[in-house]
Amino acid sequence: MLARAVLVLCLLSRFVAAVSSSLPTAEVGPRQESPVFIPAPLPSPTSIIVNNTIQTADGPLVETCDLIFVPDGQNIQQIENCTMATGGFNVATSIVTPSPSASSISVNVIPAPTGTLMQSAASSSPAVVAAFVMPGRSLQVLPVGLCIYAGVTALTFTFVAFVTYERVQYRKAFMSPAYDSRLRAGLVAVNRLTITFLVDNSVEWFAKLPPGFKLELPQHLSDARTVIDPLTGVPIINLEDFCCGAHGFSALIETQRDDDEERHLTLFDTGPDSKSIVRNVMAMQAPVDQIGRVVLSHWHSDHSGGMLSFLQMRSPDAPKCIVDLHPDRPTARGIAIPPTYETIIGRLPADPTFELITSAGGVVEQHAEGHTVAGATIYVSGEIPRVTSFEQGLPGAVRFVEEDGKPGHWTSEPHIMDERYVAVDVIGKGITIFSACSHAGIVNVVKDAVQRFSRPIYMIIGGLHLGSADLAPRIGPTVDFLVHQLRPGPTYILPMHCSGFHCKVALESALGEGCVPAGVGVRVEVHGDRDLEDRLSRPSFA
Repeated sequence: MLARAVLVLCLLSRFVAAVSSSLPTAEVGPRQESPVFIPAPLPSPTSIIVNNTIQTADGPLVETCDLIFVPDGQNIQQIENCTMATGGFNVATSIVTPSPSASSISVNVIPAPTGTLMQSAASSSPAVVAAFVMPGRSLQVLPVGLCIYAGVTALTFTFVAFVTYERVQYRKAFMSPAYDSRLRAGLVAVNRLTITFLVDNSVEWFAKLPPGFKLELPQHLSDARTVIDPLTGVPIINLEDFCCGAHGFSALIETQRDDDEERHLTLFDTGPDSKSIVRNVMAMQAPVDQIGRVVLSHWHSDHSGGMLSFLQMRSPDAPKCIVDLHPDRPTARGIAIPPTYETIIGRLPADPTFELITSAGGVVEQHAEGHTVAGATIYVSGEIPRVTSFEQGLPGAVRFVEEDGKPGHWTSEPHIMDERYVAVDVIGKGITIFSACSHAGIVNVVKDAVQRFSRPIYMIIGGLHLGSADLAPRIGPTVDFLVHQLRPGPTYILPMHCSGFHCKVALESALGEGCVPAGVGVRVEVHGDRDLEDRLSRPSFA
């Protein structure tokens, strides 16, 4: 588009230059001397002002000459100062300060031919400059300034029209799958995104939420299936039917490219156990049979523990559900404690094996690289680059390793390279990032998303893993990056799961209502805005 704009500017500038060069000109001829007769000597200088009107194609030009006669012994020195300006005066001759002793000073002015400009006489003062007088040159007589103004105006309007047309074409291409595939890792922008949090550490009933966010209680009260108390005539708030909190994470992501197109339901993580996901799915009445894919963020049981029970909830005749996994499943993972991280206090429950997932009705897909799912409306990352100096992974993370012919042993594994994030692009809003635990560091996650999609970050959702005391020093630089170094900054941050109390306080202090106290049972609806699409800024970070 830029190359085309430059080409149009060059062509139009050449057109204006050609039009200007074709305008009629008038030659500047030498000044015709006006004979002056001085029959009597002059005792003092005498000044004479001569006004000449020259008719040109764009109106009259008035030449004003101040003739000064200075006695010099037996000779008289003539000094001539001429200026030229537009006007409509007639030719006139006047004596301003004649010498009292001067007799019959006569000035005979020979008018110049029409359309001819005159230059100052050779005896003029060197300091005198005659406006518009350019000896031996051609001077435009038609209103050149007006022509140039009209040409520049036409050029500007043409350029604006051309750029507007190109922007429209760009926008059409921008919305096409081909553009997304080329510039956004295959991710297609959606017009509608709905998120339902099915598992989280927090249960939030009373917080003030931004537009588009809805707490669990109002959802129950507005449900037509809510039982009405026959005694009082008001809905019964049956706490048996509400979500419970659990140390883990699960979010149901619904994406729809356009209102008249197919919607896609994707489950991101399944919580820590076989009970919480089942209870909360029933409480939120999630359509489990319509969920086409489960994406596991990483192999930790607080994210994979509910996978088998979720698959078993589905009807036998429901379409097959794909389970999207990183291939590097560990035998076991555990937790070591500071300060040395050499003491292992326990292992996490085993993640479901590929065989168990298959037997529960899931279709296993293994992906180590980034890819799109749900009709290209969701991007699932590959391994996240570790580029931020203060994000050094999870210090207490250990992995049990078995080698051929040798006993198994624990080894430090702070980076947990099988962790993946999920991204959704909303028209007119930007990227929504789901980072379930952020062992890679949320700054690393955001940097990868910005560089990969070149789209502003609209919302950051999930666990930031800054809750433990040994990770508290990372809170400050993390908040500084998200609030001050990332431009434009995110509209909303939802610190959940393992983010920790102090992290939430710091983000709320920096972002105000931009830090949203979300929890299990909260539903978020994000609608695209095509009118805002062209106004989105290209993101950057320090």
